[in-house]
Amino acid sequence: MKRFISSLISLFLILITFLSGCETFCGKCYCDNMDAQNLPLNDTFQMKFGETYCNPENSFTFTIDSIHEGRCPTGVYCVWEGNAQVYFTLNSKKEGTSEFILNTAGGLLTDTTIHSLRFELINLDPYPHVDVEYPQEVYTAGVLISE
Repeated sequence: MKRFISSLISLFLILITFLSGCETFCGKCYCDNMDAQNLPLNDTFQMKFGETYCNPENSFTFTIDSIHEGRCPTGVYCVWEGNAQVYFTLNSKKEGTSEFILNTAGGLLTDTTIHSLRFELINLDPYPHVDVEYPQEVYTAGVLISE
């Protein structure tokens, strides 16, 4: 009886492992919403914070993990425009997981190439205001991924 239960648990764990891997890289991706399932290449799109975007054709998923807001807010006089850092995770079936940061300020890293794909941060909204503190969940990033 112990052997049967042990075998059943092992089979269950193998099945869960198989299905979780398949969910990301089978012919279709299962993302947070239907619009996120066909991540476009060579065109700017708006990413919502924390939502996973999928490109089944190239077998990768893409997510904004966190945002560190440091831009000069509207309503304040600043010597420098400031910078927001956007932390991304790219999960590729072929290449594995890569984490990287892109910035809003010119002169800092606003684009990078990983696994033969170029990622560019085009914009980040909302822009900070002196009297408002935005939770990360309201942010969207304009991103261009090109081959």
